Amino acid sequence: MRVFPVFFAAAILLAIVGLSASATDTVVRCGHVSERTPASFVLSSPGVDPLRVVIPSGKVSAPADYACVSVLPAAPAAQLVGLLTPDMPGYVAQP
Repeated sequence: MRVFPVFFAAAILLAIVGLSASATDTVVRCGHVSERTPASFVLSSPGVDPLRVVIPSGKVSAPADYACVSVLPAAPAAQLVGLLTPDMPGYVAQP
């Protein structure tokens, strides 16, 4: 049964980041990181518009050159929920 590991991983991710939103509210996006500031960065992926991501106070700093992130979509910028590691669902290795 493959559904259980996916739900289990999502539950762990939510517990780690201390989010009150449901997993269906988040979006995973992988890409190259640019325009880093202490409070935000831009994630660029082929075929989609660049995504500005805001880093909430107390969270990690902007990731290095390539990252997969979980975000809450919002305007004018998405809010960082967490960084994905290669063993997490949704992670796509750098092309």
